[in-house]
Amino acid sequence: MRGILLLSALYFFSLIATQAQANTPPSAPVVDFPANGANMVFPEINYVSWGVSTDIDGDEIQYDLYFGTVPNPPLLHENLFHGWWKNDADFEVITLVGGNVLQYSTTGAFVATETTYYWKVVAKDGKGGETSSGVFSFTTARENSQPPKPVLVYPAEGATDIEKDVTLTWQPTVDPDGDPVTYNVYVGRTSNNLETAATGLTVTNFDLTGLDDQGYYFWRVSAVDGYNGFLSPSDIQGFQVKNYIPDQPVAGNLLFPPDGRTNTTFNVTFRWEEATDKDDDPLTYDLYVGQDPDPKNLIASGLSSNSYTHRLDDYSKYYWKVVVKDGTGFSASYPVFSFTTWGSGPDFSIEAIYVEGGTFIMGGDQEEDEKPPHDVKLDDFKIAKYEVINQHYVAFLNSIVENTSLINSFRAHRRISFPYKNVAYNGRSLCQVYDATEVGRAVGYEETYDSPIIWNGTSFELDPTFENHPVRFMLYEGAALFARWLGNNYRLPTEAEWEYAAMGGKLSKGYKYSGSDDYNEVAAHNVGAPIDVPLYTSPVGQHLPNELGIHDMTGNIQEICKDYYSPTFYGISPKDNPLNTLPTGFLGRVVRGGPHPYPLRVKDRGYLAVQQYINLTGIRIAQTVVSEKPGLSGAIKDQHGNPVEGVRLSGLSGNILSGADGLFSTQEGPGWSGNIIPVLEGYRFTPENIEVTNLTAPVTDLNFEAKPVTATFTLSGRVSSGGSALKGVAIKGFEATIYTDEEGLFSVNVPTDWAGEVVPELQDYEFVPPSFKLTAPTGDRNDLDFAASFAGNYVIGGAVKDTYGMPLRDVALTGLPESVTTNDKGQYMAKVPAQWSGTIRPQLADYAFSPESRSYSDLGSDGWDQHFVATYTGNYLVSGTISDASGQPVSGVSVDGFPNATLTDNTGFYQTEVPAGWS
Repeated sequence: MRGILLLSALYFFSLIATQAQANTPPSAPVVDFPANGANMVFPEINYVSWGVSTDIDGDEIQYDLYFGTVPNPPLLHENLFHGWWKNDADFEVITLVGGNVLQYSTTGAFVATETTYYWKVVAKDGKGGETSSGVFSFTTARENSQPPKPVLVYPAEGATDIEKDVTLTWQPTVDPDGDPVTYNVYVGRTSNNLETAATGLTVTNFDLTGLDDQGYYFWRVSAVDGYNGFLSPSDIQGFQVKNYIPDQPVAGNLLFPPDGRTNTTFNVTFRWEEATDKDDDPLTYDLYVGQDPDPKNLIASGLSSNSYTHRLDDYSKYYWKVVVKDGTGFSASYPVFSFTTWGSGPDFSIEAIYVEGGTFIMGGDQEEDEKPPHDVKLDDFKIAKYEVINQHYVAFLNSIVENTSLINSFRAHRRISFPYKNVAYNGRSLCQVYDATEVGRAVGYEETYDSPIIWNGTSFELDPTFENHPVRFMLYEGAALFARWLGNNYRLPTEAEWEYAAMGGKLSKGYKYSGSDDYNEVAAHNVGAPIDVPLYTSPVGQHLPNELGIHDMTGNIQEICKDYYSPTFYGISPKDNPLNTLPTGFLGRVVRGGPHPYPLRVKDRGYLAVQQYINLTGIRIAQTVVSEKPGLSGAIKDQHGNPVEGVRLSGLSGNILSGADGLFSTQEGPGWSGNIIPVLEGYRFTPENIEVTNLTAPVTDLNFEAKPVTATFTLSGRVSSGGSALKGVAIKGFEATIYTDEEGLFSVNVPTDWAGEVVPELQDYEFVPPSFKLTAPTGDRNDLDFAASFAGNYVIGGAVKDTYGMPLRDVALTGLPESVTTNDKGQYMAKVPAQWSGTIRPQLADYAFSPESRSYSDLGSDGWDQHFVATYTGNYLVSGTISDASGQPVSGVSVDGFPNATLTDNTGFYQTEVPAGWS
């Protein structure tokens, strides 16, 4: 250490003491630095210090300093006092530090290495009284270099899958001075709170055992200098213990139907995100769908894919969830979502005509797209006796009104050219309607040109004149969605079915029109009228039916078919139940039938091109006829031969359950194929499934054995700190401690009768709430969330040096939670709590500091290198004597040029103070 250099000028003067009374010597000086008997003192020190002596007589005290390498040290300097200085080969000075310690310092070499020094101080009062301290000693250290920091080898930084019993290894460190080196090992769960795991190791490895499953650990090694015990710390490295305890899978999100979805239709394809599993176990999914908010109706189980299509039968609100299983007894539940199939069902019925299938000649020779005539064979089907009427379609629109919007149509007014309005469902156009809320329309409602379905701003209503007229202004999406809303296997007819039914099926008499060769008997039409005369429709069923009893298949409106239109499809059409599923440009779907100005012939074909003809187009509904179904049956019993009731047979049509006798039976259509999976909560089955391929005859031996398994619930949650995930938190209270993962998540399966307290733990952290107390949970819990806050201590430290780079001791650092002053090296260190806020200021008399202070707000890490530079701001003493040519003192001389004028006394002596930096 080097002392503070004070610029002062001092000329020796004599003190004349005339004491008549008895004199008491001053107190003996007390050693301050180096401590008596100190070893390995830095050879760079350039000062010694002692406590100021006291004198009960109030006499001014001066000191003689003895210093050397022998037990009876020689005199180094005499008559020393605060402000004394000497500037010969080296600058030497006496300064007062800390208010009660005198320090002798020099800029030159003061001590040598590996040498013992002796010193003492004699205090003198100038009246003959003096007191000597004892002889102090200290021994300096040799020149020494610290060993290099160790290089950590294993586990490497960021390593994963580390064994719970791991041997930490590092490269050996060689001390430059040849001193012996030992090692200290530090380990912790957070990088800023490492604890000592081992000290004094002479080997370069250490066995660390009993680590936590998937725990995150940090470690470092310090090389210890065998000469002076100084430490050289390595870098800190982190690693993660492998997953050696089985974990439950982690569920994802449900995708479709999204939560709250309405009007999903009856055929629902459920989709969900794939789950993950840290153990890489094969995962399967169980799908629950029901009208209970906590659905327990198991629709399918053991699914390996993350989607499943199922048909629902009710116009209702449904709830659904997925449970993922890893095959080892662990499972996790997805959230519960809700949806509705439709807002409401139809309050009317469709009168359908049964059409017995058969073979007929489809097509004709009159138009190119009717060629070539070709044989077609159809299965039995049903087709509506009447076209769909406006009244029924308005009921459908109002059942899905919350999912509809109005958009501009491609069609525009014939004269003024403003766009008409379409109803859109989830963005797709269904049909054209009249918007009664549109105030900017150039003309009002035109009965013969506008759709009679009217939007009033909240719902759809109908021009009563057209209540039983066939709905028109229809697009394919609007027709197909209406059919799905009806349920019960309703659909649009194929083009082949439409032509076969219009011709009269097996009862056909070969009429040109549907039911007659005279269109006036069977058709509402405008034949003979100019082409620009408004289209005429009549209520359905007003004309004669055809041979099958079906009305209006010629005339009234065009009817949309399921097929895409192609003018050449007949040349490649399959013979059995043909259906064209390939779009042809913008031609859209096939339309059949229809009035003037289009031909009324049964064989005539049309197409629904780019929405331009929707004013002529409506709907006729068809229905698939279910043929005789072969039977499927079996029995489900436990391992003792007892029947098991209530087992659902997933994969079969409908909700098939085993009865009290363990038996089940059902029917499926010819050619049916499927995978039959028995499902009952709390049971496993052998075999797990039975696959049936191309069913052609009854199957009666679908037998399963049921084995009970222990039921469990899943408890899960998340731990976060400041909104961010906190990994490595121990979750205690279960049979085994578990830890949060990278996302701060944890999950565990417990028996249904489990009770306990779930407690999070991580060193130096506090949690809100501190725990969850649970007693016999009634189901899965995924809300066990904790908010963590760091409650440990951070360290603030640094050094204070003067403008010469010399350390400054006894500087008080105010504003900290504890009292802190700098040590002999000018260093300070203090612990503060996490999120501490405050301002620290260094203080020492006669010094100013840069910066003046350091402020902290919500401290979230250690704060090293918080240094200050000190500048001396006090006064220095300047003194001297004035004598005449004969050497006699001259009194009363004014000495000018100083901040304060001064006069010599009767001994010719003067003394004054000047501020630091004065010139």
